[in-house]
Amino acid sequence: MAASVVRIRGGTGAIVGAGFLVAGDTIVTCAHVVSDALERARDSAVEAGAVVALDLPFAAGNPSGTAKVVHWVPVREDQGGDVAVLRLRAPLPGAVPLPMADVGDVWDHTTRAVGFTEDAPDGTWQQGRFRGPVGSSLVQLSRADGQAVHVRPGFSGSPVWDDALGVAVGMVVASQPVREAQQAFVMRTAALTDEVPDLALSLMPPKPFLGLQRFGEDAKHLFFGREGDIGRVVAALRGDQPVITVCGPSGSGKSSLVLAGVVPELRASGWDILIVDCGRAGTPAAALATELFERAARGSGPARAAHADQVAQWLRELGIVDAFHRATGRSPDRLLVVLDQAEALLYLSEPELAETLSLLFPPRRASLKVLATLRADVLDTVLGHPGPATALTTGVMLPLTSMTREQLHAVVTRPLEHAPGVTYDPGLDLRILDDAGTDKRSWTTRTGHRSPPHVGRAKPCRRRWQASSTPTRPSGRPPPTTRSGK
Repeated sequence: MAASVVRIRGGTGAIVGAGFLVAGDTIVTCAHVVSDALERARDSAVEAGAVVALDLPFAAGNPSGTAKVVHWVPVREDQGGDVAVLRLRAPLPGAVPLPMADVGDVWDHTTRAVGFTEDAPDGTWQQGRFRGPVGSSLVQLSRADGQAVHVRPGFSGSPVWDDALGVAVGMVVASQPVREAQQAFVMRTAALTDEVPDLALSLMPPKPFLGLQRFGEDAKHLFFGREGDIGRVVAALRGDQPVITVCGPSGSGKSSLVLAGVVPELRASGWDILIVDCGRAGTPAAALATELFERAARGSGPARAAHADQVAQWLRELGIVDAFHRATGRSPDRLLVVLDQAEALLYLSEPELAETLSLLFPPRRASLKVLATLRADVLDTVLGHPGPATALTTGVMLPLTSMTREQLHAVVTRPLEHAPGVTYDPGLDLRILDDAGTDKRSWTTRTGHRSPPHVGRAKPCRRRWQASSTPTRPSGRPPPTTRSGK
């Protein structure tokens, strides 16, 4: 927390309050702190572009700079507002963005906040204890038992660190006069984003790890480590083979590879793609009809089919390519049908299986390709069934092997590129790799299992994210009240 806190000064150098970094160049503070720094009445509007001076009091060398106002929201009668956002003109060496979160119930959580008061300009730390909500945006903050430090002028704009959650949860905006039972008031993180929606991505970034979920097209920006495998599958589809089957162990990431890697790349290059999840569909043929009907309904032209049953009839009578033409009004240059979890074909009745195979295999047009995913543990069963065996071995089978340590490192680290202000503690990424296990022999030695866990979906990272809201952790104790911050 200390490396995120800035001290805001007025034109004469006098300290007027605090603020904190939420991104590399973005600072949040109170609107009234900015007014005081500019020596203006607190109810007078502050225009964007106004400049305030500040420094980083707990960093070595006490780096200083200036920032311009980009948002200024005054205090309202309902006690909302009082938020300002500043943009640094140049980075402050040693500054670290502060991780924040918003949770529903913080009653009795112990907290930390820092102020720069007249008698402690280098910083004084206050330990508090949360109470209940005040209105829709504030939370009451009491002094912790035995705590002598009161919240006074100079605390406004300080972030409030929740010790139980290990993350900042708001900003000090007001306090009662100094007295034994003094109460202060904290604006919650969600209220900050309500006042300035542009802060949402910095203050509460979406979780970058999906855990046990498979990656879909909407998560393509979080899918890392399989770039080479994506290239192999795309190259195969652009070749002469009509059917490509991606085969690998359960949990190895076959579906994610196809849906978050291959499909977005082919869509971007103009392919038409229909996706069928065989494991969830009643029958692949019916699911394909529904997918094609919905695809046509999203088009810009007039509806050509009244319902999915009509499309299903076209599929039976015309085949996929001509049914696509009739449903959408255009012929596809390159059409891909994805059969995810193709092992589910084995559970179809013989008539249903025959209908699916006759519809898709072998593709009757050069413009049509089929991409299937298949679990390796059922490969012998598939090969023993004449229907699926002939269909899925018509083209190329590409094995999806375990990730290397380098690939897994990308899975663990690169999603944080999309979580502003969130970083790992030094060495934590390597510890995650060691805990996950990428060497089969070392994993067997440590656990007795013959194979490492399936880590293609960054499960270890998900657990750490759930436990702490962010992989970044503070030191666990307030820094001393000196400028060095060491």
